[in-house]
Amino acid sequence: MHSAIIADDEDKICMLIQKLVDWETLDIRVVGVANNGNDAFQMIERYRPDIVITDIRMPGLDGIQLVEKTRKLDIAASFVVISGYRQFEYAHQALKFGVEDYLLKPIKKDELTATLQKICARKQSEAEHRKQAEGEPGMQPDQAPFNCVPLDGYFTSQRTNQLTRAVAALSLDFTQRMIGEAFAWVSMQPNVSSVTYFAAAERLASVIGAALVRGGMRAEPPGFQQIPGVTAAAGSDVLRKALMDWVKAEMTHDGLEYSRQEHLSIRQARQYIAEHFTEPLTLEEVAGFVHLNAYYFSAVFKREQGVNFNYYIMNLRIEAAKGLLRKSNLSVSQVAEQVGYRDIKYFRKIFLQEVGIKPSEYRRLYA
Repeated sequence: MHSAIIADDEDKICMLIQKLVDWETLDIRVVGVANNGNDAFQMIERYRPDIVITDIRMPGLDGIQLVEKTRKLDIAASFVVISGYRQFEYAHQALKFGVEDYLLKPIKKDELTATLQKICARKQSEAEHRKQAEGEPGMQPDQAPFNCVPLDGYFTSQRTNQLTRAVAALSLDFTQRMIGEAFAWVSMQPNVSSVTYFAAAERLASVIGAALVRGGMRAEPPGFQQIPGVTAAAGSDVLRKALMDWVKAEMTHDGLEYSRQEHLSIRQARQYIAEHFTEPLTLEEVAGFVHLNAYYFSAVFKREQGVNFNYYIMNLRIEAAKGLLRKSNLSVSQVAEQVGYRDIKYFRKIFLQEVGIKPSEYRRLYA
């Protein structure tokens, strides 16, 4: 089981984080909650957690100072930094210390859960690679590169999202350029070994494979590790070429390439949706607007956006509802109607499902 510490100077935010996440399902135990940076650091020294979720601004040590101070200890904690919009650039500075991810307030349940899932999966993968490294000739356990090369310094949420969008759009050139940049970044880090390059290639393959599945282009993630010659002992050049070739084969499968006309059609569809999402809107209506067959439009839309048509509209409505709950005095029923939901019970159900709390609770926390 993984351990986690939560640090924020606002009790309600600490409570919200604890409530948003299904910790038991993720196999994570919250071992401490701190309301300032000094207490958080003491807890980190005491519990040596796997994960630290911290606000960027706190009394005592701020979030960046907390990360920097922890990095000087022999504690392999993964940090998730929480920031308000005005501190976004400030939070961005924390990336140089190998922060796993940064999330903007108000915190979204799906984003926080996805980040924690990613951390747990990576830690499991790293543990497996350490075992493999111990079996490599000439490599001692304490030389395992994961102890000294923080791959999360490159694989930020921004880069991961860019790569995901490139794959969804079947933009082979941009995807391959990002692969090259990732290998170049790894090469500039200290204490790099073949296992480090393999971990980077596997991380890239994981993101790309997930994007292919989400876009409906694959029923399950493609098998990167099944490529002949791809092992932890392979060198940087071998792994980079293997990954480039693999990506090209996957993204041009059955001659499928994303045309400029398709891209233009989806841009027009998004604009139309943005102007009409508060009205009853069907896939057939939008497909007709861009002069595409409904079935074909559905596939292309999902490939570009990474989500299906209905989820895309629902997300727009929920985001609009959150804005109205924060900034207006409209009742929950009025907010629901304003964003396109005529059934208040259904709106409450969808809001709770996507945000993790009821509309009324959200207003109390963020209004």
